[in-house]
Amino acid sequence: MTTVNFSQVHGSQAPSHHGSGNQFFLAGLTAETLLRFRPRVPGPWSDERLRWLKERFLKPGGFQEAKIALARDSAVMLRGEAGSGRRATALILLDEPEHGRGYFHETFPTPDFSGHNPWDVSELDVGDRVLLDLSDADEEVHKIVDRELTSYCAAVKARGARLVVVAHDRYELSGHLWMAVRIERPDPSYVLARYLKVEGFDFTDAPPEPGLADFLGKAPVHTVVTLVDLMQAARSNDSTGGFVTWRHNAFTALEGGAKAVADHIRKLKPGRPRALILAAAMFCGLPADAAFGAAASLLAVVDYPADERHLLDRRDFAEELRKIGAEIDPQRRIRFDGLAFDAAARAHFWDTLPNLRPKLRFWLDRAVREPALTAEDRDELVRRFAEQCLRIGRIGDLGFLISRLTKTSETGRGAPLARHAVLVLEQGLQDEHYGHLFRRQTYEWSRSPRISDGLASAIVEVCVGSLCESYPEQALVRLHYLTRRRGDVGDLACRVLVEFVAEDNRLLRRLLHRIAHPERREDLVRRDGKLFLHLADPYRLVDGTTRSKPLVADNTIRRYLVSGWRAEMNGGSSGLLGVRTRDWLQAAATGPGGLVLLDILAEASAGSFAASSDLEAEAYSWARDTDGERASRARVVRSLSCKIDNAPPPGTRLPAPDNATVEAAQ
Repeated sequence: MTTVNFSQVHGSQAPSHHGSGNQFFLAGLTAETLLRFRPRVPGPWSDERLRWLKERFLKPGGFQEAKIALARDSAVMLRGEAGSGRRATALILLDEPEHGRGYFHETFPTPDFSGHNPWDVSELDVGDRVLLDLSDADEEVHKIVDRELTSYCAAVKARGARLVVVAHDRYELSGHLWMAVRIERPDPSYVLARYLKVEGFDFTDAPPEPGLADFLGKAPVHTVVTLVDLMQAARSNDSTGGFVTWRHNAFTALEGGAKAVADHIRKLKPGRPRALILAAAMFCGLPADAAFGAAASLLAVVDYPADERHLLDRRDFAEELRKIGAEIDPQRRIRFDGLAFDAAARAHFWDTLPNLRPKLRFWLDRAVREPALTAEDRDELVRRFAEQCLRIGRIGDLGFLISRLTKTSETGRGAPLARHAVLVLEQGLQDEHYGHLFRRQTYEWSRSPRISDGLASAIVEVCVGSLCESYPEQALVRLHYLTRRRGDVGDLACRVLVEFVAEDNRLLRRLLHRIAHPERREDLVRRDGKLFLHLADPYRLVDGTTRSKPLVADNTIRRYLVSGWRAEMNGGSSGLLGVRTRDWLQAAATGPGGLVLLDILAEASAGSFAASSDLEAEAYSWARDTDGERASRARVVRSLSCKIDNAPPPGTRLPAPDNATVEAAQ
């Protein structure tokens, strides 16, 4: 199996400044602002991504058979050649409305980094959708799948969920031929027509492009996406050219661009011209001054001998650019003559100079700091670098870049480049081949107290961005670990997580299970006391207007609440205990379900004289701190005292109150 080693991203915590903590790129943002954040790289399960796919999707051969099999058996395996569109078909099948609108899950058939069993279905609910993609899996993984898949399919079906397996023709899953449906790639000319129509091209009566049909017939389906992207670029460069011209230029660049770039670079002298063409390709559309500095830093990084000529004896920068086929436009930005020449040049250097690759990450770390670049320029630069690293599989280079971008500045004023690390993380997380490695790494980072606040902040942002769109439960886990950090980032993670689960009872239940399960050691529950008290909003717990019954009427939720309160009452140190206790007392006095809230408080204090005494003292203090509500508050205090006196011993399971009890409790 493929193993990719991320660079370790550890470092000392940033020093404080002016006594008020570190300043990071998230400083000043609220949880609400972050949760409205729109990720720059849409997740594979996001509404935006699925909407994009549906607009362009053309049903391949076998689609209807696969749809029937999935409806009948709750599981189907899609087989076919690479590039036939199996994964896109899987996404469309799982998004069919008749299969439910539950969560998407993507599993991988080996035990993961957190000890989680990939064949465990306990987190699946009715309507959930599961994808198992074996496109890049090796023979060892296929043997594991062949052994486990039958029982997994049965378990998924029993949970009311649906499973689609994407398999490859290279390896046989002999025990599961019953669920296999072969996907035949759709006619590429029809796929191209669909894409062109969506993108607004008028190709009525356009003659065929010589050689295009044969080229697409042998290429993967996703080649159509590249062709249409090139046609859009050609249209932007020459809006008057017309469809036939745009298509011809795009096809020429797609079919022969790599060879043209290779031939062009081969004619250049070694050394500075080649460094300049790589810098210009990376900085195409970006400031020329930054490209000039980047070319010089590339030569320094690779230890190329310095140019001993006098400055006045050297060619000027514009002349050097013309020699390599580039120019400086009126906005003083780098441009190449040929369509998509810059993209082909970037791919050429990563493909043909493997000994140069380890140096490029050090160069990019310097280049991204060029003072002439704007924040948007830097985003584009790191996006291009990440694109090449993901294409080649150099994931460690991205780990190194993330560590550098999130490093605390020399002035101690946070990590000013950390926002660009978020973009790198987003690209990695959404990559079909390496996304699971980035999800593993963000998990490990979130658990480590040694990572910088800049990196922790970046993880918070990707959790509420692309990760929560596609993998909400994984985002929950990472945010949970980050809430344990001290300082501003831990507080922000706490607020973000509370808001994240505010409108999703399923996520709230999962989070309470993690932090306040009754079988969890009390000291471990207490460690998450701050988060628990933020979650324990009494008004939400007794609200029955948006669900069949209030959350507090759920016996499992009630047990979690008792466990969390008990841990805080017996030694919690969050400083929020008194405030939240008064919130519950006020909700008991003014809202429905008040007696149920008092039951939970009383049960949590049972078995501890100190806890029950402190609870009653807080209640008496609360009752005195008012002028107009003395009578109602006095009734709450008397009721609470009675419940404390009659509370069952710890460990006793009480039946949850029914709706009538909750409604009458006011």
